[in-house]
Amino acid sequence: MKIAYVSNALIPSRSANSIHVMKMCQALAEEGHEVRLLAPAYPAKHYDLSVNDLFEYYHVAEIFQLVKLPAPYSSRFLTYLIATYIYSAKIKSFLCSFQPDLVYGRYLPGCSIAARQGFKTVYEAHGLVWNSTLEGFLFKKIVKNHNYLKTVVISDALKKLYLDNTTLTHSQITIAHDGSDLLDIDQKTSPWPGRKAKLQVGYFGSLYSGRGVELILEVASLLPDIDFHIVGGSTTDIDRLRQSYAKDNVFFHGYIAPGNVHTYRNCCDILLAPYGNKVAVFGGVGDTSSFMSPLKIFEYMATQKAIVASDLPVLREILNEANSILVPADSVQHWQEAIELLAANPKIREELSKQAFNEFKQKYTWRKRAAHVIEDLGI
Repeated sequence: MKIAYVSNALIPSRSANSIHVMKMCQALAEEGHEVRLLAPAYPAKHYDLSVNDLFEYYHVAEIFQLVKLPAPYSSRFLTYLIATYIYSAKIKSFLCSFQPDLVYGRYLPGCSIAARQGFKTVYEAHGLVWNSTLEGFLFKKIVKNHNYLKTVVISDALKKLYLDNTTLTHSQITIAHDGSDLLDIDQKTSPWPGRKAKLQVGYFGSLYSGRGVELILEVASLLPDIDFHIVGGSTTDIDRLRQSYAKDNVFFHGYIAPGNVHTYRNCCDILLAPYGNKVAVFGGVGDTSSFMSPLKIFEYMATQKAIVASDLPVLREILNEANSILVPADSVQHWQEAIELLAANPKIREELSKQAFNEFKQKYTWRKRAAHVIEDLGI
């Protein structure tokens, strides 16, 4: 099947959005489909010009084609509308030339154009379209189009929100939690600054609001015989945290390219996901805590390390007492006790990591996700 994946992802960038669309296109291509990923070609100043090979950067195989279409960039509302119109017009032109069997994507204006042009279309929602005037309007229109097949959502909680706030029915929504690749767990970065014979605990991700990094650093101050590694974040965020939490057992690694970050996870014994009760997205805005499906969780499961995570309802769609330790999001004491328990019991670490990995292999690889989404369309 010929599939056009429409996105507004900045590629390359540090956003989870860009990782997601690249991984999904790889997975769809691995399933035997001919895939074109459409992304905006913003002015050069918006990109990391040090990235020479996009596919290597994201650690994906070059088995699909990335097509960048001209698009101006602006955060101002009026010029944003103009930019949206121009980029959508370019998408329309490409689709008419490519003639895909299916248009799939996370960019609602592009999906709307595709359905209106007569192409079978699927929109994948990672947020609440009714919070945006433009997207809310487009979504009401697209769901009435006979070419519109499905809405894909990333969690059971998000499906419930769409059932409660839109005209969609159960059969019109597919739940597809996020995923990860199967990676080489023996490949480790070197040199590694952690102390030999000490337990290595890692956090991977952004450092803005709701990610729980401050909590980790408080726990680290109470456990001086354990090394804590913070991988991710901007230089500004790291400098701020270093000033407040300067400890000999805390190591800041900064941002690591998606294609290399697994070699850092592999050096850890325990992986932490201390999401707060309010979780911002890329750029430090919004709140996705009630419906998110964090890439981090699936990457942790794939790494075969023990996981300690916040006990949030949406995370319990994936995690449970058999594959992780779940603790109150804001309790330093409970996080300390969980890490101490795992530090003292290697067998528990092994049991949790094996269970998490087995569940990951069965349900949460990118390829299984892609196959599930296509199969549920019934085409």
